[in-house]
Amino acid sequence: ACRHGINPGHMKPPVCIDTVIPVRNSPHRTGRCIESILNQAAASYNLNKIVVVDDASTDDTAEVIHNEFADRVTLIKLAENRGRAAARNIGAARGDGEVLVFIDSDCYFLTDTAIEAHVNKIIQGADASFGRIEVNCGQFWNYYMQKINRRREELANRNDFTLMVSANFAVRRTVFEKHNGFNAGFTSYGFEDRDLVARLIKDNAVLTYTPESRAEHCSDFSLKTIAGKMHESAKYSAMLFASLHPSVYNSLSYSRVDARLNPYLRLPAALLKTLLPFSLKAGQLIINSPVFPRYFKYIIVKTVSAAAFMAGSLHRQGLS
Repeated sequence: ACRHGINPGHMKPPVCIDTVIPVRNSPHRTGRCIESILNQAAASYNLNKIVVVDDASTDDTAEVIHNEFADRVTLIKLAENRGRAAARNIGAARGDGEVLVFIDSDCYFLTDTAIEAHVNKIIQGADASFGRIEVNCGQFWNYYMQKINRRREELANRNDFTLMVSANFAVRRTVFEKHNGFNAGFTSYGFEDRDLVARLIKDNAVLTYTPESRAEHCSDFSLKTIAGKMHESAKYSAMLFASLHPSVYNSLSYSRVDARLNPYLRLPAALLKTLLPFSLKAGQLIINSPVFPRYFKYIIVKTVSAAAFMAGSLHRQGLS
């Protein structure tokens, strides 16, 4: 059971934790995620609850999770799709642990000390801890994601956490609640984690990068899925993030291909919007080909993703 009345600035082991997993239409990957939590070796903490929030799945996700883990998880079924931000908040509110550990349903911990590594950092004084994300999904996509993750790590090691994500993330409950958790206004893909990070940074929260907490991201990587996420985030989430954190957004590469902020991009963006289906097909052929070097394929993905983001940024405010 969770202990109450603990001075949040001076936690001592064992710390009480809750883990929260938002999920939509991913029963088997979620099962693997839950197993990786149950297999953790806890020395400095007590696992209070594993809360799985089914965000209005249209498949049998909730039933599979209930049948497999009914006595070991708290399952919440949402009647309508609320988005990952709201789902995480709802899951967090169901527990009362001193530390919240968030992991995405398509991730799983690679070692049995991953949560321990987060908790130890928080016991030592951190307000929030970002773990390492790894991939193992094919030679090129491993290379692609490693480059992205290496950039996040380089910045974090320089105490710049603006690019960190919440797929493997731990935070003191008092800090999480002080900032009202994730912003539930982010209902589409992207930026809900960076919004929370931006607010934590602004409040001078103590953030840390914890590479010892390793999680693998098991997604269906393809040029189409990545470009689709960029297009969706540009249409909805980016505009909200830019309105809330204009200086932070302007420092990110997204702002340079946002047609809302750069009127001279509107005509090229409109043209790219019509060419995008062709670019996706041609780009995927290049990625699948053994002829082209990995770095060239990386440039293709970054270019097509930027084009998808630019096209998505035409949406709203009379631009589309």
